[in-house]
Amino acid sequence: MLPAITGNIDVPGGWVFGMHGLGRFPSLIENLSPEMNAKRLGADRFKMLCGEGADLPAAHIPTLLQAMREGVPYPVKAFMVFGNNTLATYGNSRQVHESLLKLDLLVAADLFMTPTTELADIVLPAASWPELNQVAGLPTVAANVVLAQQKAVQIGECKSDEEIFVALARRMKLPVGTESVEEVLDAQIRKGCGLGYEELKGLGFHQPELRYRKYQEGGFKTPTGKIELYSTNLEKWGYAPLPYYEEPPKARCLRPRSRRIFRWCSPPARAFRSSSIPNTARSPSSGKPSRSDCRDPSRYGAPLGIKNKDWVWIETPRGKIKQKARVTDEIDARVVHIEHGWWFPEEPGPEHGIWKSNANVLTSNAPPYDPAMGPTSCARCFAASPGSRMQRPELQSNSAVHLTR
Repeated sequence: MLPAITGNIDVPGGWVFGMHGLGRFPSLIENLSPEMNAKRLGADRFKMLCGEGADLPAAHIPTLLQAMREGVPYPVKAFMVFGNNTLATYGNSRQVHESLLKLDLLVAADLFMTPTTELADIVLPAASWPELNQVAGLPTVAANVVLAQQKAVQIGECKSDEEIFVALARRMKLPVGTESVEEVLDAQIRKGCGLGYEELKGLGFHQPELRYRKYQEGGFKTPTGKIELYSTNLEKWGYAPLPYYEEPPKARCLRPRSRRIFRWCSPPARAFRSSSIPNTARSPSSGKPSRSDCRDPSRYGAPLGIKNKDWVWIETPRGKIKQKARVTDEIDARVVHIEHGWWFPEEPGPEHGIWKSNANVLTSNAPPYDPAMGPTSCARCFAASPGSRMQRPELQSNSAVHLTR
């Protein structure tokens, strides 16, 4: 709002929207009938996530998992997982495990045999980046520079997600989605910067000439054509059209005698890297997974007499995990930073240690949810009694935590 009020929109030194030199990858959502679109799980409640206000096709994950387990509001019998170690990625991992076991068909495409792919009926070998033809716009939203990534090698039967989608669409004889990936990339580039994929491959990259005040040509993508401080779309969908403050849900376990309140968070920077194998790369000599920058799952900011490299138990009403403490003064003493996505490929399958240090063993995916987007923040408030050995408080809510050496 402040850049809009002060006139600092799409001007030198201001909030520059970029040139969008790359068109959007087609979601094909426009091919769904209104009746099918309305069946997206959560669409009736979370309109910004998966309803009429959604930017991309989506579903509300807790509602999806409930449909797998209970058949409410309708049964979900098949699930396809692309590069997503579901048992480590979603809140309340044990409930996720229960949900996946209810499926008639689970298909996973991944680079590694994760605890999730171990549950799958069919595992498809996913392609890594040297095996892909792809385009990228940088920065991601503005696409001021468009890059061509060219496939360098083919390993076995590895395929990209898009190639799998195309193969399925052709096998099912669908009316859309059957063109080759290269044709899709070509159309995506032409829409953005007028070049074809083969032309971009020859150039390596393309940088459109930067222009300012582009809104003067066609306005903004709002019903009024203006930057809206008062959102007419949010008002239409039944949400507050202006920003407002809402107190976060109170943790009932925060009793007056609790002297320390910890906020627990998982590092978003690691969320993508650790989905399949946490904080690892493959060793060029052995080809086996090797942890390059993090020898053990670490918990940051332990102010209660816990020593550096102590293994600590972290416990909530949903479960108990262990991680190694790394004591630091680089974050607030009230913050407990927990590594996300941990499992141990060297341990026996099918579980591969998924329950030992996985942060989502501790989390909840229960309401309350954000009324527009559905999911809640990954941060939770915890209460604990003082002392070097933390005593478990009376469990009066889902947010109680217990840490012990």
